[in-house]
Amino acid sequence: MPGFNYGGGQGDGTGWSSERGNGPAPGGGSHGNAGNNNGSTGSGNGMTNPALSVAVNKTVGDNLVRSFGMDPKQFVGYFLREDGHVLGITTYSLGDAYGVDLGFAQPTPGGNGGNGAGTPNAAATYQGDVSPARVAALRQVIADNYALANSTQAGTRITRAKQAVVDAKRELALIDYTIQGRAQQTISVEDAVKSTADFMAEITGRFGQQAAELAQEFADNAKGKTLRNVDEALAAFNNYKNSLGAKFSVADRNAIANALKSLDYTSYATQLAKYSKGFGYYGTATDVYATVQEVIKAIETDNWRPALVKIEALTAGKVATVAVAFTFSILTGAPVGVLAVGLMIALTSSLIDDALINRINAKLGL
Repeated sequence: MPGFNYGGGQGDGTGWSSERGNGPAPGGGSHGNAGNNNGSTGSGNGMTNPALSVAVNKTVGDNLVRSFGMDPKQFVGYFLREDGHVLGITTYSLGDAYGVDLGFAQPTPGGNGGNGAGTPNAAATYQGDVSPARVAALRQVIADNYALANSTQAGTRITRAKQAVVDAKRELALIDYTIQGRAQQTISVEDAVKSTADFMAEITGRFGQQAAELAQEFADNAKGKTLRNVDEALAAFNNYKNSLGAKFSVADRNAIANALKSLDYTSYATQLAKYSKGFGYYGTATDVYATVQEVIKAIETDNWRPALVKIEALTAGKVATVAVAFTFSILTGAPVGVLAVGLMIALTSSLIDDALINRINAKLGL
């Protein structure tokens, strides 16, 4: 399938060469372990899909991961997006998090032409299939290879399964980024600010002035903050959920879950880009599709920790305003009622602090 167009200089002497050959044709670095077959060795046993293989030096990626307080052991590799950001591919075999946006790589001693870690300088433009059918097919690849990819034994079938999972997750991360990136490119700051104002007007019309004030407080409270840890958030959210009592029945949960399942993800990505930019965030959240799916699963099962973990991981820097944009996009795109408004604001605001969560029910008349 069509994928990246890229070129580069000499290899950097590692298995994850940030340079992909001396010309525009795909291939490993002409020097270093990447060899000429686009794999982790000259025999091409590493990354098997040249369309998805603009790799970043492992040392560079690991250093970026550490700078965010994460463990490099959770990542199987890194590659370069078309905006110059490094995307880390996680080890989770079932694809709950396909990629983490690590931002720009920092220059390191040694440069791209020497034996040091170097920094990526390849330009990449993804031209592959980003359709829902392709997303479904890739998720099926991950599911089909789940057992073998998680095996602790060795063997050709196991190696192939692990590689198939990594390749599928890498492509899913690219698709997620590409859809959001296209939305970001067409949105001006003025349009983003207007979209946020329109959202407040819509909330007022659907649920009343108190609900709009709650949404505005939610947005204001997130400005300049980062997300706190999941354990604190889960405790706060459970207290809120318990306060709903009989109002949060199985039937209520199913109704909210079904409403979220009706989301159109292309429109959702556009709204997320608008709200993010309206709040002053110009990056992209990662793995949005899987995050929404995790929220749906939490509503259906009443197990909320995985959903909080996914929301926390939307940006590598844990930018709180992205959690607000995520929530506003859901409330805009899904035909939800007032209970879902309170639930979604409680879920995401619990990751910020306790300032708002205790006032939600009173504001919404729940």
